[in-house]
Amino acid sequence: MRFQIGLRAVKQLNVERVVTDSTIEVEKRTDVTLRISNPTNRSTGYVIVNDNLPSALAVGSGMPRTTRITRDGKTRISYFITALQMGDYEIGDLYLIAVDALGFHSHTVCLPIRTKVEVYPRLRVMYTRGTIQAIRTAIIGQKPVSETGPSSDFRGIREYYPGDDFKHIAWKKVATSSRHSLMTREFEANRTLNLLFALHEKLTLLDGPVGHRKLDHIVEGIIAATYTGAHDSDRITFVFDGRARLLANPGHGKEQQVIYAIKSTYNIQPQQTEPLRTLTATLLRTIRQRSLIVVITDTENYDPNDFQALGQLARSHIVHVILLRNSPILPIPEPKDSTVKLGYDVILGYEQDTVDRLANDCERLGLHLKVCTPHEFLETVFQIYIDAKKKGVIRV
Repeated sequence: MRFQIGLRAVKQLNVERVVTDSTIEVEKRTDVTLRISNPTNRSTGYVIVNDNLPSALAVGSGMPRTTRITRDGKTRISYFITALQMGDYEIGDLYLIAVDALGFHSHTVCLPIRTKVEVYPRLRVMYTRGTIQAIRTAIIGQKPVSETGPSSDFRGIREYYPGDDFKHIAWKKVATSSRHSLMTREFEANRTLNLLFALHEKLTLLDGPVGHRKLDHIVEGIIAATYTGAHDSDRITFVFDGRARLLANPGHGKEQQVIYAIKSTYNIQPQQTEPLRTLTATLLRTIRQRSLIVVITDTENYDPNDFQALGQLARSHIVHVILLRNSPILPIPEPKDSTVKLGYDVILGYEQDTVDRLANDCERLGLHLKVCTPHEFLETVFQIYIDAKKKGVIRV
């Protein structure tokens, strides 16, 4: 009888959930407080309180909790959560399990309450700052850059070296010099980029453990490149699910651009697997000027015809293909488990065969291929970015 009275009190409890920071970054933590009040004149007895959290939010401590709420009483339960994976999430209904004093009877009560949490990707700020410094030291620096490019900004006149463009010889300077040695006009290299990331929409992007899916590493790399590009006056565009999002645009506020880039990419989700030629059609329809295009895909379900279509872009643009390997996300079998190891070796062999065939196709079509694991994606993106900045051939 006492258990039934306490159960009726549990069903009438009022609950409020307060999240200290509902917008957090992956691997960061925030505090959660549950404020539970009992408006009845009956005690609840012992109650096990358990919050309903998605797998992307890990409980640090303090949940579940056993408590007892007296009549007209209030209680506060505090715990913290750690974000494991980017995206939009919801802390669901609160579950209360009422138990009798001896533990013979129990009943679960669900109190409807929902709290939204936005989890942003890891911000590799320290890495990108180091990269910015490396670029400026190697390319811009404190001294004039020795490399030249197609820009029309005149920098000065220097001695002619074999290989210099003959049309840039400064004949008047040659005529007035004492030795009449050849001199050439030098121009500043144009190093601003029109960089476009094109992400192939595939359900396999969601493969991998929580917080370390292929999609997570891709978004982190694009955000880091945007951070760098915004500080170097580059134009960076992101194409996914048939939409083009301008992440960085010269002349706009740098920090605001990075914030916009994060909000535009942190919660993207592939809804289906589209053929790569669909992405190619979007790019052909979207791009209006010569660009450095980075197409991101993986080794799953390789279709040679898709890359034939992608070759159309190489006629007018510089196209890099980043191919993410699937094998690093598979658990490595124990040496003694010969059957599983055989299956694992077959998968590795199939993937390598796919990479070899794709490398041949890319070479034939004029595409530049980079093969890496998801964990190596950030480094691979910056290799492409730095090389392009050095060459300075893609003008915004």
